Amino acid sequence: MNKKNLKILNEQIDKYISSYQKRKFQKLINFDFEREFDNYPYYFAFNKNYIGEHIVKNILDAHLSSGEETLFGDWLEGLAIYISDDLLK
Repeated sequence: MNKKNLKILNEQIDKYISSYQKRKFQKLINFDFEREFDNYPYYFAFNKNYIGEHIVKNILDAHLSSGEETLFGDWLEGLAIYISDDLLK
């Protein structure tokens, strides 16, 4: 791959990473705590030493990690399509 294509590839990676981060942030914005807690109470092991901060953090971590593979897969697929269509012609 020549230098021009590497520069273009770096720009596209930046674009796709930005898209990935925006989608992840949007997932946080659309998060519904009550629905998540009601639907999946068994995900969260509570004990008497937990404080609210720990409970919220565990719920958000579970929510974000549940969609991580899909978000990253979509990002990687878009990048692979770009490389195969535009850079390898």
